[in-house]
Amino acid sequence: MSILGRLVCLAGIALLSGCIEAGVLHPAGEVAARQRAHLMTIILWMLPVIVPVFLALPLIAWRYRIGGRGVTVP
Repeated sequence: MSILGRLVCLAGIALLSGCIEAGVLHPAGEVAARQRAHLMTIILWMLPVIVPVFLALPLIAWRYRIGGRGVTVP
């Protein structure tokens, strides 16, 4: 990687490092704290569905690619 590419990556990391104090994950009041708890509950309920889908997606794309074994001819 060239020096310019490294500098661009470092600049991107430096710009994103200021996003730590996001308002959604650092509530300031009681209602915001309840909304954060609700958001975390929703994320935990969705993980058993989303993680297997993301893990199976490359396998499905590889198996049913154009000309692959899984293609059926009408």
